[in-house]
Amino acid sequence: RPFYILDLVTDANFYEFNSSQRKVPRIIHAATNPEFKGSLIINEVMNELKAEGLDFKYECFDRIPRKDILKKYTESDIVIGQLFSQSLAKQGLEVLSSGTLFLTHLSRDNASSDEYYLENPAININKDTLKIILKELVPDLTKRKELALLGRPFIEKYHSPIKFAKELTALLDKGEISNKSLVTPTFYSTKFKQDNKFKYLYEQLD
Repeated sequence: RPFYILDLVTDANFYEFNSSQRKVPRIIHAATNPEFKGSLIINEVMNELKAEGLDFKYECFDRIPRKDILKKYTESDIVIGQLFSQSLAKQGLEVLSSGTLFLTHLSRDNASSDEYYLENPAININKDTLKIILKELVPDLTKRKELALLGRPFIEKYHSPIKFAKELTALLDKGEISNKSLVTPTFYSTKFKQDNKFKYLYEQLD
């Protein structure tokens, strides 16, 4: 049945902010769930770009303490999230709050509103576009600096505890949220497909 999407909550002030961008960017990927995130594909793309001469520093890691990963977000220029899921998730909130560029797979179906989707400063990627986007983004220092400044204001606008509390209160009191539309479920149009190279891939059903 139709439902409302309430955005995840975080306090942007909890995260150290650093929107400065290096000429040679430091790019990281946290492969905490490599099959789900598409880490094998991401690493292959990064190796291909390095072999083609694109100038960047790349680190892929797994299972480090939370305080260390938050420090890495602040010290990096670009964070690559995942290729198959369709939302910012908690990682996206943390990265954008830190003033760092975030590349991940997004979908309008999982956004709480058209406004939210259009204003989201995270860069939408998939397994086919990651390489193309990085080839354009890495050498464009001006664009990276501009995008880095948009992250925290977006999180403060859409993911603050105060906003969440107001929406939840309105839903409990009135049975509706005036500035949101009900969403009709579409997630049954996708499924996970077993693949001999990557454990899970999304496949659209006919």
